[in-house]
Amino acid sequence: MSSIQSKSAKVSSLNSTPSHKIIPTADDLILSISSAICSTIRESNSKLKENPFFTDLQFSEYFFNFENYKDFSKQKNETRLEKVFSLFQSLHKALKISHECFILIMIYIKKFLSYTEIPLLNDNWENIALMSTLISQRVSDNNFMCASIFVEYFPQLSLREIEFMEIEFLNRIDYNYKIEKKEYLEMITFLQDAYKSYMTFSWEIDVEKVDDILKRSQWLSIPEEDSNSNFICKSDAMSFIDLEEMEL
Repeated sequence: MSSIQSKSAKVSSLNSTPSHKIIPTADDLILSISSAICSTIRESNSKLKENPFFTDLQFSEYFFNFENYKDFSKQKNETRLEKVFSLFQSLHKALKISHECFILIMIYIKKFLSYTEIPLLNDNWENIALMSTLISQRVSDNNFMCASIFVEYFPQLSLREIEFMEIEFLNRIDYNYKIEKKEYLEMITFLQDAYKSYMTFSWEIDVEKVDDILKRSQWLSIPEEDSNSNFICKSDAMSFIDLEEMEL
């Protein structure tokens, strides 16, 4: 039985007590995030069918190949909840993602979509989710995983591709790692709402830990000038690369 099926069975057994609350496990948060992502993809597909030219045509091919969407008959099948759930489960097993990091993942996905106005679709959600996870872990966890280690767990992407996508992602959000406490709390509420069809969850926020994360997000947003007078985001997790060499 899959984790989602197991979770559904667990939920079914609690249908008689809708007020039941749980402290979320990693799988609970993954299911909530997966549900939110699938919902966003469905909304994006609907908007794109209404207006196929509303998106950014110049965006990196690594995230979004617009050619795929000129003919809607060529679109992939709708992204299934199980696929999103499976990806985040793999990420969690490989990276030991904390509860706080899961919250940040959705915040940075939302930030990316807001800054770029690029839709979250069947062909781009995985790369966007991967980059958001890489960046979120840097902000939230002391035991972060840099791109060179990250690629060991996801060999379908080369180190160069991951590094390029990371820089592209950060460029697209103007290297704005900064997260406000209001954003963090709103995302918790958002994920709770996304999970309502399964169960109501709640947990006590580790205020000190969250405050440290928010301070780190602010610190990472401050640019640092290197010896070549190129502004780069300072981060002990990022292997600094000459941006000119990274141009494809």
